[in-house]
Amino acid sequence: MADFYIKTGNQLPVLSAALTDATGQPMDLTDCTVQFRMRQAVHSTPAVNAPASITDAANGKVQYAWTSEDTATAGTYIAEFVITNGSGQTSTSPNSGYISVQITQSV
Repeated sequence: MADFYIKTGNQLPVLSAALTDATGQPMDLTDCTVQFRMRQAVHSTPAVNAPASITDAANGKVQYAWTSEDTATAGTYIAEFVITNGSGQTSTSPNSGYISVQITQSV
């Protein structure tokens, strides 16, 4: 069962997430940049590696707005957000496992 579902070619809904640290607390994204990465579960090359939008920095909330190219190929994907702080240090959320994305073929 996937965490997020979308059909091929669709751009909505956007993928929204509340990023947390290793203790489960919301990450403070003030002065950070966030990158969204996604790849097919059976491949190692990212299908998406693009900036995400921070919607609520204090509470770790972000979203990724799809392009039609992002959702062009049906399949099972794994995704994560890469956070870079103002000092250039990086962390990944979720820090254990992935976000599961299912892109289903449109009729």
